Amino acid sequence: MGPFRAIRRTALEQLNMSELTYGWNLEMQIKAAHDRLRIREIPVDYRRRLGGTSKVSGDLRASVTAAVRILEVLLRVGLGSRKTKPAI
Repeated sequence: MGPFRAIRRTALEQLNMSELTYGWNLEMQIKAAHDRLRIREIPVDYRRRLGGTSKVSGDLRASVTAAVRILEVLLRVGLGSRKTKPAI
């Protein structure tokens, strides 16, 4: 998953997002694809963190927690039924 995602407010409201943690990005992408919204990935240059510490990287427990949460979103949203809408 890339470092940056952008979405129009109207599209975001249409998706009825429910995830509040690590799986938010995945839920947004799955729902946008199901709703046939236009998706375009734009490369963003990024560098290593200059200060502070990551909430996940380097902490096994946090990494496992994030992974479990992301898998839960994948199973709930990715495999759940969602009516598709015509392409916009």
